[in-house]
Amino acid sequence: MYCPQCGKQIPDESTFCPMCGADLRVPGSESVPPAPVAPAPPPPPPAPVAPAPAPPMVQVPVAMPADYAKGPLGARLLAWITDGIIAGALLPVAILLIASASASEDAPIVGLLLALVGVIWQLTYFLGRDAAGGAGFGKRLAGIVVVSSVTGIPATGGPTIVRQLVLYGLNIIPVIGSLIEPVLVLTDQKGRRLGDKAAKTQVVRAADVAARGVPIKTGKGAAIAVLIAALLVTLVGSVIGGLAFARMATGAAGVSEGTVPIETPAEKPAADAPAQQPTADAPAETPSDQPNNATEWEGQGTPITAETAVDAVGNLLNSLKNDDVKAARTYATSNFQEQESWFFVPAGGALAQFEVAKVYQDAAIWVVEVDEQWNSGPQKSRYFVITEDNTPRVDSVDFQD
Repeated sequence: MYCPQCGKQIPDESTFCPMCGADLRVPGSESVPPAPVAPAPPPPPPAPVAPAPAPPMVQVPVAMPADYAKGPLGARLLAWITDGIIAGALLPVAILLIASASASEDAPIVGLLLALVGVIWQLTYFLGRDAAGGAGFGKRLAGIVVVSSVTGIPATGGPTIVRQLVLYGLNIIPVIGSLIEPVLVLTDQKGRRLGDKAAKTQVVRAADVAARGVPIKTGKGAAIAVLIAALLVTLVGSVIGGLAFARMATGAAGVSEGTVPIETPAEKPAADAPAQQPTADAPAETPSDQPNNATEWEGQGTPITAETAVDAVGNLLNSLKNDDVKAARTYATSNFQEQESWFFVPAGGALAQFEVAKVYQDAAIWVVEVDEQWNSGPQKSRYFVITEDNTPRVDSVDFQD
């Protein structure tokens, strides 16, 4: 289509010439409005999206000046007693077993092993008790905690071990070394001892730390359970060790009280005396030398005790040294004279000396162990003493290898 005014080609549907602006509408004609266009449908709503979980909030202790108040002295004493009970639970039974075994001359192997384990446990516990969260079982029970004097948060690891090492080092100093730390706890404004100053720590109330929003470990229930367990171990161990010690003291296998070893001076045998020890095949004695206990001695008519049993054996051996057969029979039972008839043969001073090593009671019999020195060499013997005619007498002998 061309514009009738300017002759320019314009779009067919134009009502005005875009070039010259001439009105191209035919006079008398009505313009027909364009057909209405339906509005576009609204877009579909977006699909629901699950909200992403919020990242967890981590509470980080904030460094702050450590201006806590001094920890209560009563709480520190309670913690010290509690830790002492837990750390020393194995020592009572170990000490009693060692004492019992030592008194009976037995090897105290079990007691020594328990003592070694107990000492290792005690040192380990005291060094590392506060390494986890600044509070061991004693401090948890008492409601106190070790904190850093710089940041104010619970101390862990190295600082807690350093404060204990300083304490151990001071205890090496005689007399005053063990007094330095307690005195500083009492006199220092913050209750800090030398170990605290070296490790830059302080003992404070756990409630004061928690009031600042600093997370701490409490666990009083666990502390009470461990304390009860330690008390039970101590009690049971003390009973076991006490029974062992009592058994030794009552004479089941222990040394009797009041026994004094008898030692006789060594006598040099004569040059022409034969070096011999009585043997079991010695010649039989004449009828006139048969058992005869008519001779009296001071032990007759007395009850048998450890002392009278030692006297009977000592008098018998002294008579043998002196070749006094008649006197020797006084200290022996009829059974001993019949079964050990060779014992009463004059030996010409073959027994040089003897010493009572141990005396103990086995049921109704008293046993006297003797270390003897014969001309032919040393000999260990056990003499068994009973009561015959209301008098302590030697009833049998056992020569040990």
